[in-house]
Amino acid sequence: MTLTHGADTEALRRSAVTLDRLAQRGTTAGNDVARAGARLRDAWQGPDAADFAARSRAARRDIEIAVDAIRIAARDLRGQAEAQEKASTGSTAGAFVGGGFGGPASQRSGATSGGAASPRPLDQLTPPASGSAPVDNATWWAGLMPAERASVLAAHPEWLGNRDGIPFDVRDQANRAYLPVLRADLEAQRAALTQGGDDAVANWVGVGDQYRWLQERWDGAETWLSGDPLIRSELDDKIASLDAVERTAALPDRQLVELDASRDRMEAAISVGNMQTADHVAVFTPGLTSTVQGSLEGYDGAMASLRTKAMEDLRAAGRGDESIATVTWIGYQAPQLDGSVVFGEDRSVTSNAMAREGGVQLAAFDDGIVAARPGDDPHLTNLGHSYGSTTTSSGLQRTESVDDAVLFGSPGPDSGWRDWFLGSTPDHRLDQQHIYVLENDRDVVADLEYFGRDPSRDPHGYTHLSTQDSDYGHRTIGHSSYLEERSTSQHNMSQVVIGGTRMVQR
Repeated sequence: MTLTHGADTEALRRSAVTLDRLAQRGTTAGNDVARAGARLRDAWQGPDAADFAARSRAARRDIEIAVDAIRIAARDLRGQAEAQEKASTGSTAGAFVGGGFGGPASQRSGATSGGAASPRPLDQLTPPASGSAPVDNATWWAGLMPAERASVLAAHPEWLGNRDGIPFDVRDQANRAYLPVLRADLEAQRAALTQGGDDAVANWVGVGDQYRWLQERWDGAETWLSGDPLIRSELDDKIASLDAVERTAALPDRQLVELDASRDRMEAAISVGNMQTADHVAVFTPGLTSTVQGSLEGYDGAMASLRTKAMEDLRAAGRGDESIATVTWIGYQAPQLDGSVVFGEDRSVTSNAMAREGGVQLAAFDDGIVAARPGDDPHLTNLGHSYGSTTTSSGLQRTESVDDAVLFGSPGPDSGWRDWFLGSTPDHRLDQQHIYVLENDRDVVADLEYFGRDPSRDPHGYTHLSTQDSDYGHRTIGHSSYLEERSTSQHNMSQVVIGGTRMVQR
């Protein structure tokens, strides 16, 4: 036992790992509540259904509040362990600045005295509950004094980094500050699993009692549990995702505006360009098999190329003083080509449940762009590829913040079965003429009409753009080439992003 200044630091860290596991279980429970509500949405209508949906949303908010508190407590325990160890050696440099479970306000960064109005202590600066409307988050932030903002940013960056409605330069600072904390948490969880063996793994996934019962009766129990690559690899994948995030965020002119490890797979969003000041913002949502560790860097490169093309187009139009930010948004759990395709129910690519869940998150992100820039909202474009186009369509049914959208390689917008059979379009909160459609030759995914009428053949007002050879670029073929540099497809996206008129129509 390591005892320093009255605290067993090893016990503090073990307790932090336990809290991390509890938070993970809480997150899973909240996600299950959301998925259950999504499954019922099309099957149950009327006042009772609306009342149930409201109570389900309230339950999920309560769970999220509890999870936030548990994660903050875990972080504070680790910080206190670090502070105790530094104090025991006589060093105070870089000592932890605690939050709700930490020391008094005078010990926290940004808490100062003097002047007409003294900053409030951190326990009086708690933000709105997780999942609150972006405008509520923006109002909370606007009501803080500069010293209070600095105090929150220093002590609780996890409050800010994913909170829609917070200025994006602040979200970037918060997420960069939280990166090493998150890495330490994930590595501690991985170490605990490794050191604890199969019992620890069983406890972590919530089947400890069942595992021990099975272990007493079956010699193959260890193989049954430790052989499951999903359990063993989840933390490895999240740490690999952090590696990809760090490499991408280190590139010039990047903003890290989302970083969330609370779900099965890491979620993140990185902008090329300043989202807080850009005249034009484009948010790109990828589709099937997209992950942070496997997809972020490649898509970030494609968004950087699209931004370069759009800036060239602005200069050619005599608008070189305008600025652009392009965002790779992997802020939802995109379907994967694994067992969930057959056994995953609403996690499968054959279901639109993940698109609808992602659409809620995307709409909040879009609304957050407007809320973070009161009186100065940009020209906002959503770009969606493949399953990401279905997610984008779902988001467009929930927000009025978007000015234009491009759906490319789409297996169908997010339509209900009634819309599909009647041939009607989804209830987008955006004029159909501002929804642009691109479909390559030999793109079999785009002809599936799995989630709604093929938008490239839909007669209800979509603007159809070309992907063929043109004066502006080369032809693209198949499902995965829409973002190729110097293609007609890229040119058309660029024109939509800048609000241009030199689009090549089909």
